[in-house]
Amino acid sequence: MADWAGAVRAANFAFRKSSMPRVDFADLGFENPEQELMKAMLTLKIFRLIRERGLTQTQAAEMLGIKQPQVSLLMRNRASSFSVGKLKALLTALGQDIQIVVKPAKREHGELSVLVG
Repeated sequence: MADWAGAVRAANFAFRKSSMPRVDFADLGFENPEQELMKAMLTLKIFRLIRERGLTQTQAAEMLGIKQPQVSLLMRNRASSFSVGKLKALLTALGQDIQIVVKPAKREHGELSVLVG
């Protein structure tokens, strides 16, 4: 299986430009490409919120209840050690609401999609 951090670093230029990287995680060999895309999108939202608020990494760490080196990883788009659940918890700590909607699939198998506002 491909390395999550390495794959996302490949799209780092787009991330730094604050636009969602156009990375096809399935083509990169990930077993769960939808989950990797979700992690990338949640990490990008955390990055944007910290930047928009002008927080230092130390201030963000305090607010999020994590250590500054972990914030540094998030800000450099290296969130491989964070689960989707942890990323969602960080977003709620930043004052964001998270809504999960489950509905019948249009095809035989359902799919995962993420909308980040």
